[in-house]
Amino acid sequence: MKILLIHPHDIYSDSEPWTVRIKNIAKEFVKRGHSVKLIYFPLNSDEITPPFFSDGYEVIPLSRRHGTKILLKNI
Repeated sequence: MKILLIHPHDIYSDSEPWTVRIKNIAKEFVKRGHSVKLIYFPLNSDEITPPFFSDGYEVIPLSRRHGTKILLKNI
């Protein structure tokens, strides 16, 4: 089964430590054989990278900025 998790915070920021829960949920789905994608929004727009894999699941950073161009890019 394919699982898509979307978290509105930066999962790698020390200022948002509660995000450890969503990463643990993603790991548990992977352990059970699911294909997982975790979308998150970095605090710093300079940290937006291409999607990458971490702990067996795909991590997709998207911009927090507002505007039509950003919305279309995120989509």
